[in-house]
This record gives sequence, C-alpha cells and structure tokens, in this order.
Amino acid sequence: GGTAAVPRNPNGESMHVRNIYKEGNPDFGALAERQPDLKPFLKKRGKGRFGIDFTKWDATKALNRALLMDDFGLVAWDIPKGQLCPPVANRANYIHWLEDLLRLSRPSGLAETGAEVCGIDIGVGANCIYPLLGSSVNGWSFVGSDITDVALRCAAANAAANAAANASAAVNAGGNAPLRP
Repeated sequence: GGTAAVPRNPNGESMHVRNIYKEGNPDFGALAERQPDLKPFLKKRGKGRFGIDFTKWDATKALNRALLMDDFGLVAWDIPKGQLCPPVANRANYIHWLEDLLRLSRPSGLAETGAEVCGIDIGVGANCIYPLLGSSVNGWSFVGSDITDVALRCAAANAAANAAANASAAVNAGGNAPLRP
C-alpha cells in the first residue's frame, strides 16, 4: 500500500490528524498502476496528473475498491449497483474518531485495539465499510446488522472475502435474528 499524496487543501483541514489521506488526495495515476481496475475511470488533468469523475457511481466504486485494497490490505470488495458507495477517506475519519472516543472512555484494562474491542454497525449496508476499516486499521471485531437482503448478502460476502486480511465481521439479519459476534 502507501498511496502517494498530492495537495488536498490547506492543512488537510477536513481530515482527522491520523487519516492517511490528511495531506492530500491519492496519486490516482500511481494507484491505477497498482490497481488496474481503476484505469478506465482516470481523466487526464495536466502533465502527469489524473482525476476521477466522482459523479459517476462506477468510478467511485472503482476508486473505493482500489483504496481499500492498496491502503487497507483488503483482498476483495464489491457492491451491486444502486448501493451506497461511501468515500473511504471520509469513513476512515470516523474510525479515527472512534479511536479517540475509546481512548477517553474505555474501561480500565480494556485494550484500544484488537478483537476484544467489538463494535456494532446498525445499518452496515452492502459496503460493510466500518467493520472492514475498523478491523483492518485496529483489528477490531464487529457485528453488523441490516434489514435488506441485498445489504446482508453483500456485507457478509465482503467480510468473508477479507477474513484472512484481518478484516472480518459477523453480519446478521434484522428482525428476530440474534446478533452475535
């Protein structure tokens, strides 16, 4: 991993201080060399610079997959058309904010990282983004719940595909199904 950065905005003001994208957007050209599925979505933006049309769902999905695989060590990630495709950099902020809250409020003796820290993602969605990032970054375990079959199937598939990459989550149906890690 280790996506190189290009200037983002003054002082990375919209990103958490520990966010790997704080200093700038990824170098999309270099990222696409390592993650070729992103190449069709690159747009030339000057000498050696590339951008992505974020209004195109397929482009955003390809970028998210590339970032998750390149910077977070996932081995696979997919969602069907029409499902929420959240920006990885923004969702990483939430993981870092949770780290901050955990440091301030955790019970004595409880670790800040590792599988003994278990989160619940209500409305995990097909993308399963918080469980995948939380377990990839901190080794946290997660339980995810949702009410739609497509979200549950896809979230479970994303979690299972990345279990060996230390990014696992239990995904359970809504309704009367019990939630268990």
